[in-house]
Parts: sequence; structure tokens; C-alpha cells
Amino acid sequence: MSEFQTKLRNQLLRNPVLTLKEQRSWQLPVYTFEVAFSPVRRFRLDILMRMILQVIETVSVRRARGIADLLYVEELFIEDLLEKMTRNGLIELGKEGYALTSHGSRQLAAGVFEEEQAETYMQLVFSPLHTRFLPNEADVDFDEHTGDPFRYAKENAVEAGEQFLLTGVQEALADKEEHSGDFVETVNHLLDFDEGELQWVTCYEFLVHDTKENMTYVRVWNPLVDGWDATLEEVIERQEGLTWKNAPTL
Repeated sequence: MSEFQTKLRNQLLRNPVLTLKEQRSWQLPVYTFEVAFSPVRRFRLDILMRMILQVIETVSVRRARGIADLLYVEELFIEDLLEKMTRNGLIELGKEGYALTSHGSRQLAAGVFEEEQAETYMQLVFSPLHTRFLPNEADVDFDEHTGDPFRYAKENAVEAGEQFLLTGVQEALADKEEHSGDFVETVNHLLDFDEGELQWVTCYEFLVHDTKENMTYVRVWNPLVDGWDATLEEVIERQEGLTWKNAPTL
């Protein structure tokens, strides 16, 4: 028995009404994917940027000085914002001067400004049994497939296209709450991704009996969620719950 398994056992048995009927460990199969993307920070469009976009929408201007004179703002501020808006695809400089792109028109109408950040890498973990991405809260290192696999495991291959993995990245960013009072961080597309790899994580199962309520139930610790996993517990209970009544106590 591992030190961590003993710790979990002792944690459960601190409750004096619980007795332990069975304990075991096994390996849960999951698929891991490496993805690359550039996060996008979405800001509320500030007043000066909105005014610049409105000027460009209505007046033909080629130089920052022309906009600065119209808005009575330092030319340096206008130059910085024009460069930023060009870099992020809101405006473009043509023969007749600056013009809004379709992307810029949409952002002006919505009152938002999206700025692409540096390239970022992330590992996604998908569990076929859970039919969803798991968060890997504790940054778990995966195991070699040397132990017993989960008896109700699903190893069916996952067809991972860009939209499938993009959803996983968006969920991960939402879970990490990558936002502040000034911006929200999201991702619109992936730069790269691999085909995925089947890997294994060791989970710990305990069959306990509540002497006060006279009921037996299972607890399963999943390191990927850094806690007791209700999905795995439900799978086991559905298959084995009727056999627990006569299980001996350890």
C-alpha cells in the first residue's frame, strides 16, 4: 500500500461511524494531447480607441497627425494605437488612407478590442469513461501501464480534430479564470496539436460501511481532479452496489 493510499484510508476512518470493507488501486486510461495556441485578451474598447475607429470610419486619413488634430490628442498616443490596431487586424492602410477591416467594424459595433498574445502550450487530458476533458488539477505525472486497469475502463480511441481540442482549451481557460477586471482571456483557434497518446493514472478505491446509517458505498480518489470522483464512484456502484451488503469488514 502506498503512503498516499494509507493517508486516504486514515482520512476516511477519522469518521468513527465508518468501517472499511475493501480497498484497492487501479489505473484509469486517459488520452493526453499537446496543443499550441495564441490566447486572445478581450478588453472593453476604451474611449480614445473608439473615437479613432469612428474617425477612420467616417474620414479619409493617412497620418496619425490628422487624427490627432481632429481629436486634440498628442500625436504619439495616436501613433501607438494605430500601430496596435493595425497589428491586431482592426484597421489597414490603403491608397486612400486608413480603413476599418470587417473585423474592426465588428469590434467597434460590439465595443470590444481583441489582442492576440504570445504562443502558449498546454496539455489536455481526455477521459473516454468521463466523456470529457479532466482538469489535471494537481499536475499529475502519468504512470507506465504496469498495474491493474480499471475493471470498467474504456480505452476506445478518440478522434481529436481541431474543434474538439479547441473546446478543451476553452474549458481549461474558463476553469482557470484567466480574466481580470480589465480583460477576459480566450482562444479562437489552435496553431498546432498532436494525435494524442494513451496514458494511465493510478486511482484509489475504498468500499466503506456507515454503521450509523447502515449503508455501504464506494469512494474513489482520482489524482486528476485532486479529489473524490463522483463519476467513477457511480460507475462502480451501478455495477456492484447490490453485492456490497455481505462484504466482510477489513
